[in-house]
Amino acid sequence: MNIRINTESIYEPFRRHFSDNERILFSGNFGTGKSTFLSEYFIKRTDCNIFKIYPVSYSVSQNEDIFELIKFDILFTLIEDFTDEIELVNEDYSNILAFQLKFLFQAKWSPILFKLIELADKTGKGNALQKILDEVKNQYTEFNTKFKNEEDDIYGYMYQQYTKGGSPRENDLVSQLIKELLLRVKKNTTFSENEEGEQIEKLNILIIDDLDRLDPEHIFRLFNIFSVNFGSCDIINKFGFDRIIFVCDILNIREIYAHRYGRKTDFEGYIDKFYSSSPFEFNTNFILHKYLKEILLGYTLPHQVPQFKEENNVNYNPVYIILKATLNALLAAKKINLRSLLNNNDFQINEEIINTGSKNRYYNVQYPLFIVFSILKRIYDSSDYLREILIDLEHLDKERFRRQLDYTRIYDDDSYKVLVDSCLPFLVDYKDIDPKANDLRYTSDQLNLKQKLTYLGVVAEFKMMTERNSSFRGISYAFSFEKFYDIEEDGKEVELNPFTLLRKTFDRVISITTL
Repeated sequence: MNIRINTESIYEPFRRHFSDNERILFSGNFGTGKSTFLSEYFIKRTDCNIFKIYPVSYSVSQNEDIFELIKFDILFTLIEDFTDEIELVNEDYSNILAFQLKFLFQAKWSPILFKLIELADKTGKGNALQKILDEVKNQYTEFNTKFKNEEDDIYGYMYQQYTKGGSPRENDLVSQLIKELLLRVKKNTTFSENEEGEQIEKLNILIIDDLDRLDPEHIFRLFNIFSVNFGSCDIINKFGFDRIIFVCDILNIREIYAHRYGRKTDFEGYIDKFYSSSPFEFNTNFILHKYLKEILLGYTLPHQVPQFKEENNVNYNPVYIILKATLNALLAAKKINLRSLLNNNDFQINEEIINTGSKNRYYNVQYPLFIVFSILKRIYDSSDYLREILIDLEHLDKERFRRQLDYTRIYDDDSYKVLVDSCLPFLVDYKDIDPKANDLRYTSDQLNLKQKLTYLGVVAEFKMMTERNSSFRGISYAFSFEKFYDIEEDGKEVELNPFTLLRKTFDRVISITTL
């Protein structure tokens, strides 16, 4: 499903945060579009040079190699994207070096070569690899006949990375060279700040993406690397970057930290030195509310049930009403993200007869809530995880849920009623209902019923009527909810927590179907 979510409303809050902070912890849940937002934001910024690294590729490396890999990636970016600006000394040599590095970068060899060389050395079969590396060295040596220049420093460092492990001192020659090259980039890249055309040096911005996808040791090693220069009078950020942006989910980092160092360890005291003032919370969920209808209209449902394709009828479809309201609540609770909503859009269900306790035969696809639960299970991958999510939602107050139901464009009371109507077939005791239902012969017939639902602490008052469905043989029965009364306070009308109803119904559905 290809739906573009417009996040421009977040640009101005982030612009202000960006202006006021040298170090930014850009926090958001997985799958919310953090990387896409930053890419689109900085495309519009003419005053920034962007250096972006993806440390998830460091997972094959030893913890002590992380700093070297960071420098390696920054050098790659300098040579690949800013060759003219850094003004390397030997032009011919620079072109060949840029070509070699670009080739290796695109082939993504560097982390793999580290491991291949390490394994080869252990098995005594490293001669072939050594010959390859020596040949690369010989090619470069041909261009270095008179004196040691900046390219030699870069090459020597790169060659060292391929052939030996370990990390040199933090302020080694390569670190100093990176600082120098970044200064050249600033000097040679400018933008017009005002109408008079005054030229201002661009900012050098380092973005470290997907930080929390690393192993815990690598995460905190990387954080610690970038904390070294903080507070120094001559340089604030590592290598002299004007801004460093850590992209991650701070809640996930907190959990990893607690698991690694214990729940009682002061996480806030550790993490607050990695951002200048406060984390920037990237939250697109309030925007997604506006796109839910478009997303749901792209869903393909089982062929036995009404599809969401008819915009004129969709607001009367109980599956749509309940699903949209529940998804809105999940967005409000930050329990779902854009990627999950878009990556699952084809929901096919195996039709089966289920045992509700009634003597009549019913199919799973006859029940709107079964369809809703099947869609949610597909999104969350498992019934157990979905149940955990529903339990979490029980802690949301019902008024928030009812406000979310406003997005269905029908009245609150009607929305709540649609939910309860769909839950009742799984909650009532059919032993009491079946004998009375024999009197229902025509679609105009209905029964006024009351039944104790002890496990919910209420008496349910509802109507039961015949319902003909062309997709199934015979007559089925529909429920129309009227009221709930408190069991202990006879006559006192109550309204149940919608998510308690959902979770109780889900437990019942799980017990009688193969959901």
